[in-house]
Amino acid sequence: MHKIETERLLLRPYTADDVPAIVRLLNHWEIVRHMRTPYPVTAQYIMDFIDKTQKNPKSVIGGIFRQNTHGDAYLIGGIGLHNTHQPAYALGYWIGKAYWGNGYAYEASFAILKYGINTNGIDAIISSHDIQNPKSGRILKKLGFEKTGTKTETICPNRTLHLITFALNPILYKK
Repeated sequence: MHKIETERLLLRPYTADDVPAIVRLLNHWEIVRHMRTPYPVTAQYIMDFIDKTQKNPKSVIGGIFRQNTHGDAYLIGGIGLHNTHQPAYALGYWIGKAYWGNGYAYEASFAILKYGINTNGIDAIISSHDIQNPKSGRILKKLGFEKTGTKTETICPNRTLHLITFALNPILYKK
């Protein structure tokens, strides 16, 4: 992924320097309980994730950084279009708890969808959200995703996600 800029945000690939901030922001049960991420989150898990995703040239994955008026940027979340769900790419995102309610998930998702569809030629995109996270569902609907069904995924022996699945018609984001 190249750098993608919006009015308030910078999306760019993760680097090793981002690992402490990712671990700090993600180590909240209120966030991770809706994700396929182990809890507690460790630096090793994040480093392995970054290494794995950077070896996959088709995935578009990185951090969401809030830009300030001085040109500095600080990490507030993560986003990606993962191509592990062949033939479709899966949109995923998370926002640090301190940054909830500011429209960052929608703004970043809109930007990465436009980039993925218009730059990478992605033509099939899916997503899902935990049934206990209806705010994420509202974001997906606002982005143009349509509900396709439900599914259950066991993350580990003590954790199961009950998901609502969605698909997006990429024509909505073509230039």
